[in-house]
Amino acid sequence: MEKLFDKLPYDDLEGVQFTHLLAGAIGAGLLLFVIYFFTLYSATHTEFELLVKEKEVAERTLKRYKATVAKKELVAKKLTRIRGQFDAYKKQMPDQNEIPNLVQKIATFGKYRKIKMVALTLGEGAVGGFYKEIPLEVHILGDLWVVLDFIEYIQNLLRLVSFDNMALQGLNPERKKTGGARLVIPGSVNMTFTAKTYSYLEGAENKLGEKKKKGKK
Repeated sequence: MEKLFDKLPYDDLEGVQFTHLLAGAIGAGLLLFVIYFFTLYSATHTEFELLVKEKEVAERTLKRYKATVAKKELVAKKLTRIRGQFDAYKKQMPDQNEIPNLVQKIATFGKYRKIKMVALTLGEGAVGGFYKEIPLEVHILGDLWVVLDFIEYIQNLLRLVSFDNMALQGLNPERKKTGGARLVIPGSVNMTFTAKTYSYLEGAENKLGEKKKKGKK
């Protein structure tokens, strides 16, 4: 230790005044304070920026949640409306067990209206989603207006009917004499067409939902 003090430049220190030492100490202290201040400020500023970002993210999330809650009632109303429409279509669709009876009613109506039923064939329908498409091949002969009435009857009876492959051929009109006058009676028409109805498959919408869930897995 004594050797260490012996090496100090006492001659140089003798020329240094106390005020100089004090000023140096103050300068060094100020420098340390500035370094500490900026280090602390930088850390605090960084932390503040992170908090600001977290606050903005939280506010955006809160807005999304509020928007979702606000839309909840609207979505519920829309879902109720869609379910109502779906149930209405279901009611219009004949049940599969009804189809044979409906075909029999069509044949009886045609016989009652004196329509010659050349062919009335129930085809094998294709399944699509929650319904089954059921085609009915029809070939009839009869008076034009009676035939048109027959088509309207089918449409009202089977419900949700579409007509495809319709072909109409007019036959020669009959001519009769009444009291010396010649009366022209409209002839019969030969008509073929395919009437399609759609039968609802009970529980099919639940099966579709299960398939979608399995597909997501």
